[in-house]
Amino acid sequence: MRQELGLRAGQSVFLDVEEGVLCVESYSARIRRIQNEFAQYIRPGSLVSDELIAERREEARREMEEFERDLRKEQVRKAG
Repeated sequence: MRQELGLRAGQSVFLDVEEGVLCVESYSARIRRIQNEFAQYIRPGSLVSDELIAERREEARREMEEFERDLRKEQVRKAG
């Protein structure tokens, strides 16, 4: 079984039960399977990491705008 899964002695595996069937999967096989499942959602030529960074920067920009807006409101409240 190890040879068929490409496993060395002591290497960890994932065990799952799917519809009453025990499934054994190596880490590398699971990573490949998950990458293949998500590949349909990735635009060709784009990096998911770049998209994540862009989303985080946009969120940080919105949070800063909200903070500055709230700060101005508080300054007006204290002055008024």
